[in-house]
Amino acid sequence: RVRELVNNLNYRHHNAQLAGRGSVELHTLIFFHKNPQERVESRIVKILCNGVVVHVPKYGIEHAVHLRNSDGEELREEQLEVVDDGACLRIRAGTLSAGLNGQGELRLLQKVFVSISVQEKVQHR
Repeated sequence: RVRELVNNLNYRHHNAQLAGRGSVELHTLIFFHKNPQERVESRIVKILCNGVVVHVPKYGIEHAVHLRNSDGEELREEQLEVVDDGACLRIRAGTLSAGLNGQGELRLLQKVFVSISVQEKVQHR
């Protein structure tokens, strides 16, 4: 009997946590849909093979950022190189992304500025 009670409490607690996280995500989405941010300070917390993960302390959010060239095209994995055991992402010559000030590389914990907006996608079912 006690086991059933504990399992029920755990189940309800888990669902309450999921609901809370979903609510925070929804309200964050609504906020940025109404108020897109042009230039927000953030820090690189993880290097990916095709971009970086940034943390925006002002809003407490963390998200992947895929790099684009000056024409707005997303950089491919062949144009990027992860070096220093994943601590640095180097952009190969000739594909320099706008906003890197000629450096050509991004490092862990480096300060970067990002713009935050909501892109609406057509849902297919």
